[in-house]
Amino acid sequence: RPIETLVTAARRIGAGDLSHRVPDPGTDELGALSTAFNEMAEKLDANRRQLIQAEKLSAVGTLISSVAHELSNPLTGIFGYAQFANAEAPPHIKSDLRHVLVNVERCKKILANLLFFSRQSKHERKKVDLNEVANSALELLQYRLKKTGGIEVLSVRAEKLPAVAGDAQQFARDHREGDVA
Repeated sequence: RPIETLVTAARRIGAGDLSHRVPDPGTDELGALSTAFNEMAEKLDANRRQLIQAEKLSAVGTLISSVAHELSNPLTGIFGYAQFANAEAPPHIKSDLRHVLVNVERCKKILANLLFFSRQSKHERKKVDLNEVANSALELLQYRLKKTGGIEVLSVRAEKLPAVAGDAQQFARDHREGDVA
């Protein structure tokens, strides 16, 4: 009853059981149909897994954006108070306050880069400075690489590169998702 087996399998897969497969009834036309049916089910399952992963990445992007916005406000306050204190501080404290100011600026830059990478955008083609895109990506990666793998990032870029037409966020995502070299 191979046709009945295919109908049952179609109903199970239609109901969401993408792990169900049709037993191979042989090498005739129904066997070929069963094989094609199983291949279709495997592709549907792979596409479902990809969609779930994409949804997770989208949720992470939303979370990053929210956290970055929430951290940005207190950092702005800290920076303002440190600047104010630095203006009237004795010389031996000014050095410490300069360290605070430098590190707050660094944190603000990291948050800006996180917002840039997590932002959902319409793909707009405009002139893009590839050195700027590379700098932004490296700033996010270099601290993690140094801490986790002892890897020092050295960057050599061509000066005065002509701008290219494209979407800066898409360039950044493509290279972020690729291998780090």
